[in-house]
Amino acid sequence: MKRKDLYYAALRGDATPRVPFFIEGFPFRYEPDESSYKFGWMAEPVYRELYGAIAPVIVHRAQMPLSEAINRRLCIPGQYIAEGKFIADISGDKRVQTGRLITPRGDLPYKREDRRGVSTVWETRTPVNSLDELVQVLEVPFTFSEALYDIWYDRYVNLCEAMGDKGVVMFELLSPIVSISDMMPFELFLELSMTEKALFHEILAEVTRRICVIIDGFLKIHPIKSVGYLGGAEQCTPPMMSPRSFDEYVAPYDSQIAAVLNKRGQLAHMHCHGRVRHALSRMIDIGITSTDPVEHPPSGDITFEEAVRIADKKLTLVGNFNFDELELAPKGKIIERAREILSFKGERVILSSSGGPISRVSDKLAENYRALLETYMKYA
Repeated sequence: MKRKDLYYAALRGDATPRVPFFIEGFPFRYEPDESSYKFGWMAEPVYRELYGAIAPVIVHRAQMPLSEAINRRLCIPGQYIAEGKFIADISGDKRVQTGRLITPRGDLPYKREDRRGVSTVWETRTPVNSLDELVQVLEVPFTFSEALYDIWYDRYVNLCEAMGDKGVVMFELLSPIVSISDMMPFELFLELSMTEKALFHEILAEVTRRICVIIDGFLKIHPIKSVGYLGGAEQCTPPMMSPRSFDEYVAPYDSQIAAVLNKRGQLAHMHCHGRVRHALSRMIDIGITSTDPVEHPPSGDITFEEAVRIADKKLTLVGNFNFDELELAPKGKIIERAREILSFKGERVILSSSGGPISRVSDKLAENYRALLETYMKYA
């Protein structure tokens, strides 16, 4: 069975000849360039050799952005988001990007930074820093151009052609709650989630409506075979928030998005870090097909055996290696954990980890990746 078909079958809960294997940090497109500002570490010998061993075996995933309309700024139209280029500081090892949200009552500036040799971004100034500024963003008029549908479809086709049978293309959605939390300092988000519940539900209902209208129209015109990737529900799991917040701020809204995906023949994947013991059963009710990374203690609060029992073959579990294990654990522990996860083949399981490398790969990390790969090849 081809890797793409293997992954889709596992997501649907169909029988598969082996457990699929997916890990982040090993893209299907690999063009090593040691001069790359953020990705130069991928050209180093340790990573090159590791990629050569892992890439032909794992299922690759590509996430297709719909960011022209679906974004973590309450899904306001793209013309109201003005971003500059990343500009290097005097040291050359840090770059800064400034941007602003354009609202009827004035601009809301924000700032991001990235670092040489690290493939992530930090937001060092958020656009929203008060209740009134949150309301300002809500006041931005919502419009949508259906011309984007053909742009997205071409993007999807190009990604699928480039991917081939190596893996699957997912299109990026979001849990509506993260469109609020991502715009402000998290402590302000926590405060407002308690003091401004009515406003939060008003915003969540509107953001959900926007997402549903957009993706329903897209999938009606272009009935692709894909997976909707909902990220951000982890804002509402311990230790960030209580399990009750998942019921209040995630379930009622993500379920509407999942219903549209299911109606249009798509699979619904929820990316959700944290302690998900409570959230797993709710995901089944929401209509989610699969979830990752199902972290075990101490990062999470559930063993894989317990997660499999809760999922009850109604939800595909993608996990549950914690990335810190791969970086720090003895090789023997890696083998033991991999065998534990693979012992649940036939239970809607995909072997994976909670993250992948975003900077230089150490010899220890490379050794543990190879141990994981060898164990997978032997027992999957």
